[in-house]
Amino acid sequence: MGTKLSNQTIHFSRLGSLQPIISYFERQGLPVQEYLQQVGISDELMANPEKPIPKSLHWKFVTTVCPYDDVDHIGLLVGSEASLEDLGEVGEFLLASDSVSEYLLKGARYINTLSSGEYYWLVDEVDNCRFCISISGLQEDHATQNYIYTLLITINTIRKAVGDSWCPTELNVPAIKAVSAARLAEHFPNTKISRRGDYASILIPSAVLEKPLVKNSNPSALPQENLPQNFKSSVISIIEMLIFSSRPELKKAVNISGLSSRTFQRNLEKMGVSYSQLVLETRMGLARQWLDNGDLEIGDISKALGYKNSSNFSRAFLGLVGQSPRDYRNRKD
Repeated sequence: MGTKLSNQTIHFSRLGSLQPIISYFERQGLPVQEYLQQVGISDELMANPEKPIPKSLHWKFVTTVCPYDDVDHIGLLVGSEASLEDLGEVGEFLLASDSVSEYLLKGARYINTLSSGEYYWLVDEVDNCRFCISISGLQEDHATQNYIYTLLITINTIRKAVGDSWCPTELNVPAIKAVSAARLAEHFPNTKISRRGDYASILIPSAVLEKPLVKNSNPSALPQENLPQNFKSSVISIIEMLIFSSRPELKKAVNISGLSSRTFQRNLEKMGVSYSQLVLETRMGLARQWLDNGDLEIGDISKALGYKNSSNFSRAFLGLVGQSPRDYRNRKD
């Protein structure tokens, strides 16, 4: 089972993991770019599919775009057409597995490089293996759709090894609604659909595990940037998003986090830091990166960070870093 993140109250996933959902809505002819902008996912963010964003923002996008009647089936609608290739570098890394067994073991070990708050593990049963999935940090109905979506991507991957007609012996989805269970049963008529316990699972015959997987010809390394590991890094990641798409206001950060305002503020107090202090640290961190890169003019950096003029930016930078932006850029010359 994967290692749980300490003090992780805001769960994240890679922006690229949203791509199968975006592609599905695009095929329906919906104005996806408008909806992405509406929920705060800017074009600048979309240019980096490995960028972590809060899971609550994924579901805000889904519920904004999706017709009400389809929300209870979105996991099936998207998952039945999705594949690992859609999930960016992590998906390509998993596709480089030699066998179904290696793929499942890699998924259990590395899922938290794609999405935090998700834990996978395998349990041996008589002549079978049960691949188990636990998801935390989501509303129950959202978690249910996430389970179905993940189970279907897993099935689609196993079919690369055993054929497109293969179906698991059993699918277990906790708290699945009767209408969703019926739709899933239509999709897998020879599979037992269960809804017990507090985690999802697929029952796979042991003989399937050693089947060779059709490997990706261009295997990828895992993403370089880690998902946020604690509350502070989570808030900093949200602030970066807001800097790129709008103003990093506290109200917007709380909304994106999926937490209540009280819980958000309480966690900041536990760290002994204010939100405005984190905004300043985040801005100056980005400023250092851009100054080190050397491509952007100081005035452009000031504007990108949300300062009204370069003088305000320079004073803030000097106060935190101890050098003016120009001296910082020239320090290696």
